[in-house]
Amino acid sequence: MLQQVADLILVVDRAGVLLEVEHQDARRFNADLSSHIGEPLINTMTVESEKKISELLLHKQSAPSRFRQVNHVVEGGDDIPVRYSAMPVNSKQILLVGQSLVEIASTQQLLMRTQRALENDFASLSQAKARYQMLLELSNEAVVDIDVTTGKIVNANAAAQRLLGRFITPLKGAKFPQGFDKPSTKALEELMVLARTKGRAADLAVTAVDKSSSFLASASLIQDVSGSTLMLRFTPMTESHDDISAASLNRWIKTIFSDSPDAVVVCDNNGNVITANDALASMTQVASVDQLVGKPVDNWLGRSSLDHRLLNSNLKEHGEVPKFSTIVSSDHGVNIDVEISAATINHEKLPYTLLIIRNVQSRLNVNEDIVAQTPGAPLKDLVGRVPLKELVRESTDLIEKLCIESALEMTSDNRASAAEMLGLSRQSLYTKLHRFGIADGSDNNSQ
Repeated sequence: MLQQVADLILVVDRAGVLLEVEHQDARRFNADLSSHIGEPLINTMTVESEKKISELLLHKQSAPSRFRQVNHVVEGGDDIPVRYSAMPVNSKQILLVGQSLVEIASTQQLLMRTQRALENDFASLSQAKARYQMLLELSNEAVVDIDVTTGKIVNANAAAQRLLGRFITPLKGAKFPQGFDKPSTKALEELMVLARTKGRAADLAVTAVDKSSSFLASASLIQDVSGSTLMLRFTPMTESHDDISAASLNRWIKTIFSDSPDAVVVCDNNGNVITANDALASMTQVASVDQLVGKPVDNWLGRSSLDHRLLNSNLKEHGEVPKFSTIVSSDHGVNIDVEISAATINHEKLPYTLLIIRNVQSRLNVNEDIVAQTPGAPLKDLVGRVPLKELVRESTDLIEKLCIESALEMTSDNRASAAEMLGLSRQSLYTKLHRFGIADGSDNNSQ
């Protein structure tokens, strides 16, 4: 019966010498004490367990003693915790009935590690919250956090206190929006609904209730395990047209062109995106236009980098380029045919290039002019009367000629650039120019 409830049974004499060992389940007790038979039992124990074993050996009552936990030393491994109860066999021998605590100890260690991990996570979260609060307090923008469920202000930085505190007292716990004129209040309500639905809402111009100041308001949805909050930012509209900055450009582009079907892009002199509206994100198939800010335009614009160079050279020469045909490419390999109208704005503090990109994919159909320009009768009338090989050869020649003429026109008759655009060597281009009678094939404009 003892074997069914015990993991380990030891027989020792009154001097504590190990006489017999029996393991019930070797998987639960992975230390072999049989090799220590004839030795003092304390040789297998940790130092702090020796006193407990000595107390068990002094037990002389017929009833089992209370359990005492000891630790067996395992060479090259972790100590094994076992709780023993002593029961006299006769005047010279004592039976020690042991239950392994390895599983309990493992569970305790797991709980301790989990607790330490939770404490570390809590400390990291507390530090992140403290840094977030510090950044909020240092920000010049008024930032207000609103509970999505109750619609009440749960947090506001110092700038928000200065901006809204004169209209809303106290600020924390107050219903929002208030402190704005009626049109602005209604617009803010719609802005918050849009942010809850889409995750963010573009800048919106609002005016204080006393008409003394105006702001640009934007909203973003923040979700975590504790719930959802809306973060609203209010920026005073104090920038004049002479005090231009990347931040003000960003706000004005997203405010004025937020619903435009055409992509509106502002680039610096190096061709890097400063800001753009959400239509560009739709064309390039990215989650947010912020992913394109600071990156070169030719990452997604043009059949090759030549398109962007051509656009830039024309901008430098003329200051503006209307209806420049090219493509917008996405990371997913989807190309969209577009038309670009571009202009250079030579502002002394922040010179930039403005691009308006229009999707013309829907209006591009098969060019019926190709058939109309086919020498002789219309193409459908030639089927059956002219061998297929001749039809294909003539059509191919015509398409080649049209492509070469278009490339020369786009590059202002720069044949080196036209050859690069068409993917031809210069010699091949000159041969085709001579063949189609477009020019004599001399390199007059290759420089």
